[in-house]
Amino acid sequence: MGLRRLIKNYKKKKKQTVTPCDEAVINGFKFNVNLDQFWDSFNKDWELQTKRFFKKYTRPDKNIIDIGTWIGPTVLIGYANNPNKIYAVEADPLNFHTLKKNCYNNLLLDKVTLINNCVYFESNSIVSFGEPLNENDSSTKSFSLEGDGFKILSKTITDIILENKIENFNIVKIDIEGAEKYIVNDLIYLSTVKNLTILLSLHPSFWAEEKDEIIKHLSTALKLYDIYNLDEEIIDIQTVVDYTHTKINFELILKQKVIQ
Repeated sequence: MGLRRLIKNYKKKKKQTVTPCDEAVINGFKFNVNLDQFWDSFNKDWELQTKRFFKKYTRPDKNIIDIGTWIGPTVLIGYANNPNKIYAVEADPLNFHTLKKNCYNNLLLDKVTLINNCVYFESNSIVSFGEPLNENDSSTKSFSLEGDGFKILSKTITDIILENKIENFNIVKIDIEGAEKYIVNDLIYLSTVKNLTILLSLHPSFWAEEKDEIIKHLSTALKLYDIYNLDEEIIDIQTVVDYTHTKINFELILKQKVIQ
């Protein structure tokens, strides 16, 4: 075999063996990201409705608040749709480190502000992160006020907004892996923000025996919004309640209620 063919075959083999998980592609942007098989899924069909959501609602003169960023997929999606700024909140220190690295390596910090707080019903408590709830998903961690895990300062979403002087935002994405019961007051506060669209993930599979109590509590805030599924079909509170008994997790789009 000639040297030229050998080199050609080597390059071909190298291309085949290099994992696609080190690059995330969205809207023509190519981001250098941490090595993780997740990014292979991201580049294919990961949460297509989430990608459509950000494409539809992101505005160049408006800010995004991303609560529960994990390692940053929705931060990258948001950035690729050209907002004014993104405020990215992640509690888990390991995920936050990866998020920070992904943003730094792609020079995103001109638009992205990183916030390492745990969303809770009260601010300035010390929350302990434990082991992953699912060994195959490092984005889901147990937490409590006691324990030997990482110690993280808690904040309400409202205080995150006020303390960081976040203004002129039109998107809030909330994905806090089962801790939705702690944000009822925040949802009530956000219902007063004009022209705001919220992408809210609910995780009834994490609520255990508290499921009925939690959805009843959440309903006091949800009823303040017009509620849509990801296909943007309007739904009522009873449909949301039904979802909690038939789905592992699901997303809602919340908009300020239109007064008839």
